[in-house]
Amino acid sequence: MKKILVSIIVCLKDEIESIDSCVSGFQNFELPSNTDYEIIFIDGMSTDGTYEKVEKIARFNDKISLIRNKKVFQVFGINKGIEYSSGDYILWLGAHAIYPKDYLKILLDTAEESNADYIGGIVETVPWDSSYSASIVQAISTHIFGVAIIEASSCAKPVVVSNVGGLPEVVENNVSGLVVPPRNPQKTADALEKLILDEKLRVKIGNNGRERVRKMYNWNNNVKQMLEIYGRF
Repeated sequence: MKKILVSIIVCLKDEIESIDSCVSGFQNFELPSNTDYEIIFIDGMSTDGTYEKVEKIARFNDKISLIRNKKVFQVFGINKGIEYSSGDYILWLGAHAIYPKDYLKILLDTAEESNADYIGGIVETVPWDSSYSASIVQAISTHIFGVAIIEASSCAKPVVVSNVGGLPEVVENNVSGLVVPPRNPQKTADALEKLILDEKLRVKIGNNGRERVRKMYNWNNNVKQMLEIYGRF
C-alpha cells in the first residue's frame, strides 16, 4: 500500500530559539502506519543564525529541506513551499507554536472522514510571560479577525489597528478608527497621540464605530447572509 505523504511547511524568520523544540515536536507526532512526512522550512532571510542552524539539522535528516525566501514575506514563502512540496496533504505550521502529539493524526483522520479540502485546529495563544505587554500581544493575536475591535467599537471606543488580517475589514480608516502600517511603532504612536490630543475626534470616531457595528454586525442578519452564501454551493 502506498504511504500517504504529508508536507509540513514552516515559514520562519529569526526563530533560532524555537528551532530545536519545533523540529522535536514534529518528529514526535503520532502517525498512522500508512503515513510519512517531509518538513520544508522556508527562511525569510533570517539574520540571527536561523538559516544556518536549520541547514545543519537538515544535513543529518533527509526528511528536512530548507529554502530561502528572498521576498521575506510569509505569503511568498507559503507559495514557494507549496511549489516545492510533494505530499498528498500540505500542513502549514508555525515554528514557535507547540502542538499536541496527536495533532497531525487528528487532522488526517478528520480530512479522510469529512473529505474536506481544508482542515485546521484550535489555536490557543499563550503569553510569553506575566508582563502587561505580553498580555496585549496575546489578546491581539488571539483575535485576528477583529472581534476585540468590534467589541470596543460597539462601546463607542475609538480604535487603532494594524493593516493586517481581518482588522482593516472591520475598521474604516479615519471614519470608525485609524489604520496604521503593520510593525510600525512610530505610526502607531502617532495615531494614538492624535486621538489622545483631540477629544472631538475621539468621540466622533467612537460614535462612528458604534454605528458601523450596529449596521454591519447584527447577529440575525449575519446568520442570514451566511446561510445565503452556503446555499449557493
